[in-house]
Amino acid sequence: MHRRPRSRRSGTVAALSGLALVLLVASPLRAAPLETPKPPPGMSRPQEEASQPLVQVGLDAAGRPRFQGRLTLAAALDLGLRENLSIALGQLESRVAAAETAEAAGMGRPKLSLGAVGAGGTAPMVWSAPPGADPGFLTVLPPGAVGLNATLMVPVFTGGLLAARLQAAEYSQKAAVARAFLALRQAARAVRVAWHDLQHARALEDVASWEIRAHQELLRLARHQFDQGRVARVVLLRAQAEVAAAEGRRELAGGEVAVAEAELKSALGVSVQSDFEYESASPEPPPQATEEEDLRTALSDRPDLVAARYALEARDRRVAQAVAEFSPQIYAMAMAERMQMGAFQGGPLDGGYQVGLGIAWPLFDGGERAARLERAQAQKEIGELELERLELEVTAQVVAARARAQAAWQAMELAEAEVVAASEGLRIARLRHQAGRSIQLEILDAVAAERRARSTLAEATALAGRARAELLYVIGRF
Repeated sequence: MHRRPRSRRSGTVAALSGLALVLLVASPLRAAPLETPKPPPGMSRPQEEASQPLVQVGLDAAGRPRFQGRLTLAAALDLGLRENLSIALGQLESRVAAAETAEAAGMGRPKLSLGAVGAGGTAPMVWSAPPGADPGFLTVLPPGAVGLNATLMVPVFTGGLLAARLQAAEYSQKAAVARAFLALRQAARAVRVAWHDLQHARALEDVASWEIRAHQELLRLARHQFDQGRVARVVLLRAQAEVAAAEGRRELAGGEVAVAEAELKSALGVSVQSDFEYESASPEPPPQATEEEDLRTALSDRPDLVAARYALEARDRRVAQAVAEFSPQIYAMAMAERMQMGAFQGGPLDGGYQVGLGIAWPLFDGGERAARLERAQAQKEIGELELERLELEVTAQVVAARARAQAAWQAMELAEAEVVAASEGLRIARLRHQAGRSIQLEILDAVAAERRARSTLAEATALAGRARAELLYVIGRF
């Protein structure tokens, strides 16, 4: 399978960002960083001191790059914005729009064509330029003659037709760049969400491993007490069942980790055979800008809104283009011709040139131009309504995302307190059991309570990360 060289896509982000700075000028608001609370003990994995740097180690069977090494969220975002296929597609769409703009600009420039005709026969005939030559030409060619023709055409007055067509193409190009920038933000959101989903799955696997250790300790204690005749066999069997159940939950959690890891690699655009060492970290707090600031930022920076505004401007220019079709079209023309009579018998040469002005003013076309104007005006009105609807949707999304982000952050803080309380409850239950003041069932209940608290914290932490990713997206930030 043929693939484009990787180096040609490696500058995607830089190219789009540079062009976007010209087209989408905005100054994102930055919130003052808040201190992130440390996760409770047991909820994060220790980092290896000798972590491998992130490097590419080749391509897989599908031609996707394979990486290995330590992966942080920041590194994942950088990698995803370089390798994501949607971003590459957005860049290609921008190139198509740029080519259409260049084509529209060429329509207003002088055009020169060169043609030659040679024929034999019994009577003079009128010959035209072969298809593909613009401007074309007509010439009267006697039998046995060969003619060489050069034609120059320059637009003098088109009623704004060519200017409107060029402006529509330019606005369409800007809309394409905004859509490519939107692909960048969508890729960043997808990477963040997949990252937090993976962290959630890994945290649940850690919870299951912790639970296994806790129940194995209870099983050891139950076996010791059973050997001494202090507890019934049912207590030992219950402890064995709890260990088996915890091991089953860890196996299921391991499967969810594999699924989440594959989804993250897909969001990054890299091979699923990549081997990463993942860094665990608590999510950052949501941006602390006011609601008014977030709304203002979203309405000015959201690439989909920017694209919709540019698309509306392009439709407005197409209305002007349709109006200009009712105006006369004036072109300056120049033609030079060199002809050899009886070319096959060595006849004489003849030639000359002419300069003139051509005017075309369509008076009646059966309503075609009026229909095109009506269609252009209707499409512009549709664009206005779509933009208004999108602005309303964006404001609602910002308010909702802010509420979810704040609620998720508070829920994570409450879950952290729940883990601390549950851990203390388990410690007290063990002390009571050692002092002979309680039975093993009390410890089982305390272990189950801490497992629930740790699972709740894992879910709340992932929810806070996903909510922050969504808030950044709806505001229009990376």
